[in-house]
Amino acid sequence: MWWSCINMSLSDFYTTHSHYKTRLELHPRDSIRDVLGAAAAAIGTRVSYWSAISPLASDEQIEEELYKLMTMEVTVFIVHLFPSLGSRFFTKVKQVGMLTEGYVWILTDGMVDLLSASDPSVLDSMQGVLGVKPYVPNTIEIENFRVQWKKNFYRDNPDMVDAELSINGLWLMML
Repeated sequence: MWWSCINMSLSDFYTTHSHYKTRLELHPRDSIRDVLGAAAAAIGTRVSYWSAISPLASDEQIEEELYKLMTMEVTVFIVHLFPSLGSRFFTKVKQVGMLTEGYVWILTDGMVDLLSASDPSVLDSMQGVLGVKPYVPNTIEIENFRVQWKKNFYRDNPDMVDAELSINGLWLMML
């Protein structure tokens, strides 16, 4: 989804600046660790432990990692997971008793975007979890971009249903 936003933004830019002789060549990568570390450092805190759980992890492997986290002095968790893993993860978090007082769970906006499509039992297992999502007021420019993006996205991804432009896509447009 982000890739289509980037391509659309670049296309719009070069359409209005056709005299530019240079072009950007993008090499995408997942930089979540760098971004979280930088954000933590900016507010004078640090990430004391990084936990990586494979999207293919079994429920037992998820439980094993949760029990490891329970033995540490860590009580605040920032969660950035694939949606399918996030659903199973929070079901296990509730089962092992880590949604109780003393634990804080904060979701990245990518996870928050997907909550509206979640099964009610998954949402029930996430009671008390904090998800932070930026607010962007709707303007005519943003609405026009959304319409154009959706048209382009469905043309390039005809099998997708109910795709919505994320906040990251809007930020790319504003660059």
